[in-house]
Amino acid sequence: MNDMENKELFGSEENNTQGETAQAADQPPVSPENAVPRSSQYQYQPPASRPAPPAYGAAPTQTPYGGYSFGQQPADGGAQTPPPSTPPGNQWNFPEYGAPSPKKPTEKKKGSGLKIFAGILGALLGVAVLSFAVFGIYSLMMPQQNIIDAPQSQPSGETSANENVPELETNSKPSDNTVSTDGTLTTAQINEKVAPSVVGIVQYQANYFEPTGEGSGIILSEDGYIATNAHVIENADSLEVVLSDGTTYKGTVVGYDSKTDLAVVKIDANGLTPAELGASGELKVGEKAIAIGNPGGLTYAGSVSEGIVSGLNRSLRAATDGYTMNFIQTDAAISPGNSGGALVNEFGQVIGINSQKLAADGYEGIGFAIPIDEALPILKDLMSYGRVTGRVKLGITAYAVNEYVASVNGIPSGILIDTIDADSTLLATDVQAGDIITQVEGTAVSSFTSLSDLLRDYSPGDQVTLTIFRASQSTGNSRYGYAYGGQTVQGSTFEVKVTLMEDTGATTSSNLQSNSTQGNVQNDQAA
Repeated sequence: MNDMENKELFGSEENNTQGETAQAADQPPVSPENAVPRSSQYQYQPPASRPAPPAYGAAPTQTPYGGYSFGQQPADGGAQTPPPSTPPGNQWNFPEYGAPSPKKPTEKKKGSGLKIFAGILGALLGVAVLSFAVFGIYSLMMPQQNIIDAPQSQPSGETSANENVPELETNSKPSDNTVSTDGTLTTAQINEKVAPSVVGIVQYQANYFEPTGEGSGIILSEDGYIATNAHVIENADSLEVVLSDGTTYKGTVVGYDSKTDLAVVKIDANGLTPAELGASGELKVGEKAIAIGNPGGLTYAGSVSEGIVSGLNRSLRAATDGYTMNFIQTDAAISPGNSGGALVNEFGQVIGINSQKLAADGYEGIGFAIPIDEALPILKDLMSYGRVTGRVKLGITAYAVNEYVASVNGIPSGILIDTIDADSTLLATDVQAGDIITQVEGTAVSSFTSLSDLLRDYSPGDQVTLTIFRASQSTGNSRYGYAYGGQTVQGSTFEVKVTLMEDTGATTSSNLQSNSTQGNVQNDQAA
C-alpha cells in the first residue's frame, strides 16, 4: 500500500504514539498476579476502537513521563520536566501485540540507496588501490632502463612545443667560391668557365628563309676563329654565329676537311673568350666529361650534360667522307645540334670536339668526340692555309677486309680496292678494282687505321711499294668473284710502286655518311 493508505489505517506516527500512551495510563500496572496470556493481553484493536487524537491546538495529553510526549517537541519557552521515577514493574509500557509499528518509507529508501552507493564506491576504491599496488610492485621488479616515461597528456585543444627540436635555416653560398685543392671544378664552375667560349652556328641556303641547319662551335682565339664540324657548315650559302650573350655575327668559312669532319669559321670580332685546350692523350676511362652545346639548335642553347669518358681510341670514320680516326667515347648526352661543341674535362679544358653518336635502335648513351690532340694539327692547317697540308692519299675508294671476313671468303686480309680516282698514279700500273692491298712497304694492313698510320709518315710526292693480291679466276657470285663459304680463292701476288698524292680534304659529300658498319666489313671510304 502507499503512504495515504498507511495513514488511514494506522494514523500518523505522532497520533499513534499519543493514543497508545494515553491508553497505557488508563490501564492498571501489569504485575505477575494480574498478568494474562500474551495472546489475550495483546489484542489487535482496529483504528475505530482507539481513542481519537486530540484536536489541533489542544493541550498535550498527560503521560506517565510528566507530560512529555514522544514525537512532540516542547512548546517554545516551556521547561522540559524530567519524568518522575516509577516502580520497576511499571517501567515498561509495551504497545499491544499486533499493533503495527509506524513506518518511514522515505527514510528507509534513502538509507538503502546510500548503502548501495557506498558499497559501489568502496569496491571501486578497493580496485584502484589494488591496481596501484600491483603496478608499484611491477615497477620495483622491472629493470630501471626498461621503464619509459610516457609523455604528459595535454588538455584537449592545447599543444606544447617540443624543446628538443633542432633549429633549421637556409644558408647563402660561401663567398669564397674557389676551386678544390687539386684544381678540379664542379660542373657549375666548369660551365661558368667554358660557356662563354661556346657559340651557336646557324646555316642558311639560297632561296630559304628559315635555317637549314644548326650546330655549335668553340672559340679558338680572341679575334674570332671558331672550330666546328664540317657537316655543320656543309652546303651553306651563309652562316650566322650567335655568342653566349646573344650577340650575332656573320660567319665566313676559312676552311674545312671532310675526312676529319673539321672546319674553321671566322667572325669579325675582338675581345672574345677563347676556350682553354687540354691534352686528350692524358685522359683515362672513367674521368668526368661535360658536353656543352646547343642540342636542337638555339632553342636549347648553352645546354650542359654530364657523363664520363666511356672509352678511348674508338676507331671510326668521320661523319662525312672522312677517313678513319680515333674518337673519345662518352655517355654525356650528345644530340643533333651538339655537333662542333665542346667536350670538357673536370678542369674546364676542352679535350674533344663533339662530332657524332651511335643512333641505332637499342643503343643509348654512346657519343663520340674528336680528340683535341688529333684535331689541333688539322685546325691549325685550316686556319693558316684553308686546307690540310702534308697529308697524302692513294686516290682510291676501298673496303677494309679483316681477318674474319678474309677467312670466310677464302681471301687474304687487307684493303680491297673498289674504285680508282682519275688522277691517281695507280692508273699507270696494272692495279684494278677487286685487287687487295695486303702490305705497304712490307707491313701488313687490314684496316683504314693501320693504312693511315703507315701513310702519315710520308709526304706528297713520296713513292711507296704496295703488295697486291689478285684472284686467278672468278669462283663465286660476289661482286669481285670471291666465293663465300670458306673455299680458298686461288690467285697471285705482285708488287707495284706508286707516287703518293696530296690530300687537301676540300671536297664534301652531299649526304652524311653513317658511322655504323655492316657485319665485319667497314664502309667504303676514300684512302
